[in-house]
Amino acid sequence: LVDPETLDWPNIGRHPLGAKFIGQSKAKAMAEFLQENLPHLQIKGFVGTLAEFLESDAGSSPAHLIISATADWSSERVLNLDHVDCQITCPVLFTWTEPHACAGHAVYLPAAQPCLQCGFTLGGDMLRPVTRWPQNMPNHLSEPACGAHFQPYGPIELMGTVSVAASLALDALLGKTMNAAHRVWAGPVSLLEESDGAWNDAWLAQYPDRNQGAFQETTTWQEDPACSACGHLHHQALVSTSASLDRSS
Repeated sequence: LVDPETLDWPNIGRHPLGAKFIGQSKAKAMAEFLQENLPHLQIKGFVGTLAEFLESDAGSSPAHLIISATADWSSERVLNLDHVDCQITCPVLFTWTEPHACAGHAVYLPAAQPCLQCGFTLGGDMLRPVTRWPQNMPNHLSEPACGAHFQPYGPIELMGTVSVAASLALDALLGKTMNAAHRVWAGPVSLLEESDGAWNDAWLAQYPDRNQGAFQETTTWQEDPACSACGHLHHQALVSTSASLDRSS
């Protein structure tokens, strides 16, 4: 478990750890909590950023799967580039929520291509989101006095995203999913409307019968041959194929 932060009061509403862990490292406290309740496992916590972990001895240890739930584009971009450049050789699973946890995603990437960037802009905006929000709408509220910022949703709304991430991770580890996969959860339309959102038009055009939401499905994570991160791999493959054809002719 990798996290640089300590547990604070604004975290309590939707974090597995309770008030007695306030002020402690999230990674260390969560590892100890899980280890105590699941003694047959070996769980460790690393206090630091993803970049610090990857540069450490712990980060160089072999793994079957890396799960990234950082919701931090700069960190996920570094992890994705390391995967594309084969500095990380194991599969990677990325998971995140859309605003107000009205939809959630899990993307399993067993190889360097397709990569996470294939489905995102350079700034980290998803190219084909499930939901749509008014421009200039604030996604975060400010807590009085302490100034903490948060999105107003709780653990119940998060469970849809947790479900797609956990189930896809298990499918990958058990060999049920071999190729790049994208598992999506769409919340009920009531949750979306209460938060002043709407379904993304392009997404709804693909699934016109899903306007009530409340479902999950698995599709293929699409490769972008012009991707700024892994597109060079596509170009190399084309060059290699072209050279083979030249030799055969």
